[in-house]
Amino acid sequence: MLEIPRRQSLAAQAVSALREGIQSGVWRDHLPGERVLCDRLQIGRTTLRAALEVLRKEGLIRVSQGKLREIVPGRAKPDGADRRVVGVIALQPPRLLPDLYHSLFTLDELRKHLQEAGFQLQVFSNPRLGSSRPQHILRDITREHRAACWLLVSVPRPIHEWFHGRGLPVLVFGTCYPDLPMPAIDIDNRAVCRHAAGVLLKHGHRHLAMLTRGPSAAAGDLASEDGFLEGIRKSGLPDARGLVVHHDTTKEDICRKLEAVLGSSQPPTGLLICMTAHAAAVLTHLMRKGVRIPQDISLICRDADPHLDYLSPAVACYLYSFETQADRLSRRVIELATTGVLLLKYRFMMPTFRPGETVGPPRR
Repeated sequence: MLEIPRRQSLAAQAVSALREGIQSGVWRDHLPGERVLCDRLQIGRTTLRAALEVLRKEGLIRVSQGKLREIVPGRAKPDGADRRVVGVIALQPPRLLPDLYHSLFTLDELRKHLQEAGFQLQVFSNPRLGSSRPQHILRDITREHRAACWLLVSVPRPIHEWFHGRGLPVLVFGTCYPDLPMPAIDIDNRAVCRHAAGVLLKHGHRHLAMLTRGPSAAAGDLASEDGFLEGIRKSGLPDARGLVVHHDTTKEDICRKLEAVLGSSQPPTGLLICMTAHAAAVLTHLMRKGVRIPQDISLICRDADPHLDYLSPAVACYLYSFETQADRLSRRVIELATTGVLLLKYRFMMPTFRPGETVGPPRR
């Protein structure tokens, strides 16, 4: 008897049920119509069509005249059915990734969930992937290692461009570029930074600055810039101004760029900083210079990290559950590795703002 798919992994279970039906001879020449299959499996047409597309890519079925889905003879075991590896593409090994605690925790949880599902996690890191032409490296990796799916972690645009439209099952752990849509899971950086600008404006700040990576920043950082400027633009305050300052992520350049913007004719009284390590560099540099926080300048960090809890004053930031995000990422990776498709393309989390002690009204 055909097993009805369990609701916790509908697409994956639908593929398994259909594949089992084909391999066991429930259907011999062609599959029944969509209505019959939906009734039998108790699923909707969107889920069914996604599952059928997986079987088509595996070569188990083909669409013939009249839109009948024929069963391909001699394909009892689909190509790649023995692939039990999930490949991670990263410029650096996990211990050197940005937001170290978050990256290591997430990958460790993902590895654990994948092992429980019968998959292995393999990280492919190479600094040369950061070049403007990483195509030959990616081609060699994906040819040599026929992974069930690929996970992109903190990689630049050329890698997104290579994977986009290639037909490989891929998930972005981060934000996609608008013109390169792929399945992704991330924090809603645009909404977070729009909110942060609003918080600073609400406290009376009118000259704001955002310190971020650049100019070839990741898609999440670009979305952050857009949200920050959008929050200022849509505030309706005619005297509100925003400046985006790019740095090369080193402590020296962060401090240098900070000194330059604070020494300008209209220095900002409110700062938004993206990464937690960069926030620590800014906070300690300002305190060394005798700048009082928040009396002289207010500061908000877009990201969160347990290490921020040890800073004094407590940094205003955006909190979210690492465990929840790791669990959601794991479920989506397993679904993609099992079925080759994801029904829900994007999944964004909106963190909770923690005011901390680094935001206050500007000194008059």
